[in-house]
Amino acid sequence: MSNLHGRWMLSFVSSTRKLNTCKVIQVIAVMVMSLAISHTGAIAQAGLIGYYPLGTTASAPFVDLTDHDNVGTANNLEGIGAPDWAPATTGMFGGGIEFTGLANTAAARIASATNADFNRSYTNFSVGFWMNADSWSDSTVRAITGKSGGTNDRGWYIRKTGDAINQLQFIGYQGAINTGTPQQTVRTNFTAAPTVGDWMHVAVTFASGEDAKIYINGILASTVVTESNFGVGQTGLNVLNGANASRFTIGRREFAEVGFDGRIDDFGIRGGGTIGNLSPSDTVSAQEIALTHGLGRLVGVSLGDVNGITPQILDVLNNAYIGQGTALAGGYTWGYASSGLGGVTPVIGSIGGTGTSIDPYFVVLGADGSGVITVPEPGALALLGIGILGLGRLSRRKGR
Repeated sequence: MSNLHGRWMLSFVSSTRKLNTCKVIQVIAVMVMSLAISHTGAIAQAGLIGYYPLGTTASAPFVDLTDHDNVGTANNLEGIGAPDWAPATTGMFGGGIEFTGLANTAAARIASATNADFNRSYTNFSVGFWMNADSWSDSTVRAITGKSGGTNDRGWYIRKTGDAINQLQFIGYQGAINTGTPQQTVRTNFTAAPTVGDWMHVAVTFASGEDAKIYINGILASTVVTESNFGVGQTGLNVLNGANASRFTIGRREFAEVGFDGRIDDFGIRGGGTIGNLSPSDTVSAQEIALTHGLGRLVGVSLGDVNGITPQILDVLNNAYIGQGTALAGGYTWGYASSGLGGVTPVIGSIGGTGTSIDPYFVVLGADGSGVITVPEPGALALLGIGILGLGRLSRRKGR
């Protein structure tokens, strides 16, 4: 069997052809078996240039599961003392990395400063991870991740601000020079500090000519704070700079500020590319972010969880939503729903439900409150629609 890297590369018979129920169940069984066999550990998700489950193995805590193989090195960035990190046993998905946030230390440099995946300018860029801060009340500015360093070594980074509420902040530069380079600062709009000890999903997206965005727990939660050196009529940065002498880091940024104090898990970074219908502009969509948070929060499916049928499940679920079909993820059958959460119209990213037949899980993907909902007690007959409509759309799209 050719290596499909766990991707859905399936064709379906025409809906005009009658199908024998037993035959369909056999086809479904073959589909699931094929996916399980073909997944080899390398995640070939378009645009994903680094995926770090973090701390799953002590021997390789910063292993990259994409086929880019951008492995991280656990060491002190400035050569002072021992690495300031430890594998966590209470990560969002059982692993994770614990950072203690001491000055002049950090957890991981990813690849080299000149690595082609990171040392470049992006027209489309996304990063997402789960975080759990040990403190939100301290006044220290703490860098979480980035590829940025000194005065003339600028790029992008995410940090905790250290002000009264401690917002999360994304700072991006169009070039490496600090003075005269277009730059944009975007931060969250928290009205109260997040609860210490709670896991929170964070995603940042950038697309050329648009404002950068920060999503917290699947919901857009950011505002532009400052912009400088923009050209006449310019909206957002034209490119996001990554071409500088600093390495891409998790846990801090090189040669600046102190490190993050808390746990990080399931870290993914994308530098362009699409996943089926999810990202028409190459940047991770609000729908994909909503699904990533919802699947993780509700049923424990990480970005690379084989039990969730690889990261392509995001594409599958979104196609089920678009095509009003069904899909399988995290041991649940999910189906299209026209509205949910008590009939109100919540924002994209809202989730609800307890997983019971009376109150199933629901993830909002549309501004009208529509989304995907778990189908109670899925059986063999319920699986007959497992993507025949939604995945058929994907199959036709990939076949063009």
